[in-house]
Amino acid sequence: GENAVAAAGVRVDAVPGEPKLNHMLRMMIAVGASDVHLSADVVPMCRRHGEMMPLYDRGPISDREMRELL
Repeated sequence: GENAVAAAGVRVDAVPGEPKLNHMLRMMIAVGASDVHLSADVVPMCRRHGEMMPLYDRGPISDREMRELL
């Protein structure tokens, strides 16, 4: 299925030095999502218009990346 960023037709560029979590949260706001779900070994998901969907086009978050996000 389509991801939220593509569905919303928005582009949210990362700011140099910005933490990855901040970038994901800015994407969540830009697409009008009510929440974001992050878990190791799963792609970042969000709830948009009541439907769960991938936040953006990427692979699953590794365990190491998840630890770095927090």
